[in-house]
Amino acid sequence: MSRVGDELAAYSAQAGAAADWLADLSADDWTGPSVLPDWDVRTLVGHLVASKSGLVAGIATPAAPPTLAPSEYVRAYRLDAEGITTVTKQLTGDQTPDQLLAQLREPVVAPDSLADGTVVAAPRGAMTALDFARVRLIDLVVHCDDLSRSLP
Repeated sequence: MSRVGDELAAYSAQAGAAADWLADLSADDWTGPSVLPDWDVRTLVGHLVASKSGLVAGIATPAAPPTLAPSEYVRAYRLDAEGITTVTKQLTGDQTPDQLLAQLREPVVAPDSLADGTVVAAPRGAMTALDFARVRLIDLVVHCDDLSRSLP
């Protein structure tokens, strides 16, 4: 397996573990505030689902160089915080916790042609598939920490 394949497998495992952990939450937990301003726990989980959907779409969409370094890509998050919130709330919509968890449990499958250096269309610019998978895996882990700090 390629390194990008390993990263996507790790992503799928982490997303599944998060879904298993979150499955035991009460209805009140889902509607409680998260540590992120103006986001409840359900919205934060919706963000995980939206981020995962972006990963799946990105690795399936070829792009042309030049590529962004992971540090440049991550630095753009702050500049787009308002847009990320808007998209997160739109994509979360009125989905139930069960619907969100089912989407988190779906494995991320790499296209057969995906190699570590394949240039793909990430939301903030072109990246190598390996860098994009790593950035999204780190994002998932960070937001799982946000969930942990949001729940008693």
